[in-house]
Amino acid sequence: MSWFTDRLESLTILLFKQPDVIVDFVFNNGQLHVVLANQGKSPAQHIRVKFHQPLNGVDGRKVVSEQALFHSTEYLPAGKQISTFLDTTQAYFAREEALLISLTVGFEDRFGRHYQRDISHNLAIYKDIGYLQ
Repeated sequence: MSWFTDRLESLTILLFKQPDVIVDFVFNNGQLHVVLANQGKSPAQHIRVKFHQPLNGVDGRKVVSEQALFHSTEYLPAGKQISTFLDTTQAYFAREEALLISLTVGFEDRFGRHYQRDISHNLAIYKDIGYLQ
């Protein structure tokens, strides 16, 4: 997207009080969490996240991208976020898991209008961050 398109989308969300659902990764003291968040000004419904590749975590024992959080969230109020533990950075990077994560988030507003956005993350940015254990 261009700078203009990004700004136009942000302005539209603010003016028309639309939902704005994202998936983000949060680093906290050596742990990675995946967050589903509605940053918009109104509730989101029927949220579905499609990861373009499996997202393995919890020491490689769980396919985090298959959690119900990403496939069955029916309602997410404005300003709410839900996080799930992915893994420790040490374990995740030692297994040489995917660093480039791409996904598509689809959701609806209360009027049934459908929204979709593609999001990409590069988890390599967390490799060099220091923390205390």
